[in-house]
Amino acid sequence: MEEEIKRVLIIAKGRVQGVGFRWFVRGKAIENNIKGYVMNLPNGDVEIVAVGKEKDIKNFLASIKVSSPFGINVESLTPLQETKVSLKSFKEMKEFYIRR
Repeated sequence: MEEEIKRVLIIAKGRVQGVGFRWFVRGKAIENNIKGYVMNLPNGDVEIVAVGKEKDIKNFLASIKVSSPFGINVESLTPLQETKVSLKSFKEMKEFYIRR
């Protein structure tokens, strides 16, 4: 049986704008087979939409929190919404990208 694919909306708080955080997140997403996007929000937070297998999403989020480069300070990663995604939809999605 195929592992379920999920779409999770996450808000990152802390020093996450103007420090290369979106590019860092994109790299970690690609390493962990995550699709979706990352974008800055007007209030200084960053929105991440991660789509993938649950274990891949957990590894992705852990890698962002633990191995952030100098200058980035992730105070919190808060999942706000989670939905299921079909495997077909996941395969048709673009690679993880930075949304402007």
